[in-house]
Amino acid sequence: MQTVNHELEPVIRNELQPGEKIAWQSGMNPRRAAKDALFFVVIGIVGTVGTLVGMVWIAMSFESMADGNSSVFVPTFCLVSFSLFLLVDLAILSAPHWKAKMAAASAYVLTDKRAIFFEAKLRGGMKIRSFLPHEMTDIHCVQHANGSGDVILAKETRTGSKGGQYTINHGFLSINNAQAIESLVLALQNSPVQAEASGHAPFSGLPAGPRQTVCDESGNLRL
Repeated sequence: MQTVNHELEPVIRNELQPGEKIAWQSGMNPRRAAKDALFFVVIGIVGTVGTLVGMVWIAMSFESMADGNSSVFVPTFCLVSFSLFLLVDLAILSAPHWKAKMAAASAYVLTDKRAIFFEAKLRGGMKIRSFLPHEMTDIHCVQHANGSGDVILAKETRTGSKGGQYTINHGFLSINNAQAIESLVLALQNSPVQAEASGHAPFSGLPAGPRQTVCDESGNLRL
């Protein structure tokens, strides 16, 4: 289980509404976040190689101007530019580190009213998003053999800068006991407000069926 960063505890408490109770909470998975950023590493490697090749070419240009008769302004300008590109490439290469660091300072929380995402930002601060039961339109679980997996709550279709569309999954990603958490989410959909329209039993904080789930004093799920 990914434990919640203790520095997040007052932030979580302040976000809760009066009477709102935590059914489950977990920190985000830093390894998953770093893995998702590997694409940037590939871009960074390609950019770094290209930049180094350009800097070598500039250095060779300096040597060819050793007689002092040619202007060195253009090679100097290019060298400075390539140096800046190199810094950008190195920053891109460090993306997995920063992604993992932000994940370690983030958390998932499921209460008896909603699902809450506490997402740390790169430049500081916290982005807080909530999903109410009626906004969880595509609940499903993708579970691995060890019980970990993703619990997807909803999907969002966005349009890219070139007009192409892509889908984003919103949910609890790379968590332990994924199937049990999916049961908790499905039970939340049967909350009193939803039950009035659907006729289902209200949310009790525990999933139905033989699987027993309880929370410790910190709100962490234990099976």
